[in-house]
Amino acid sequence: MESVASTTGYKTRDVARMLGWTPVAVRSCVHDGYTRPVKGERGEFHFSFQDLVVLRSVKELVDSGLPKKRIRRAMAQLVSQLPRERTLAGVRIVPDGDRVVVRDGDELWNPESGQRILDL
Repeated sequence: MESVASTTGYKTRDVARMLGWTPVAVRSCVHDGYTRPVKGERGEFHFSFQDLVVLRSVKELVDSGLPKKRIRRAMAQLVSQLPRERTLAGVRIVPDGDRVVVRDGDELWNPESGQRILDL
């Protein structure tokens, strides 16, 4: 996380309100490494639009009923599978039954297994 003297973006409470979550849930996503918000002078998080995209995807996974343990495992795998210069906002993360599926352009895969999925 960066720290800057003057920051813009959405604060934790704003993000929580937009997503219908608690601030604790939003900070948990930061702790799990899903987003990298900028830290303000007082240590408060400032989220970018890209951070909101990722958090909205995580919320969609949670709302689908997938176990949080599975979501964490899939997201951790996905973070390790993406090149360092890519962010989670650059791919589409969606629930598919009882699994997490990622779309990157024409590619579709399960981050837990690493297996490609045919999009028929």
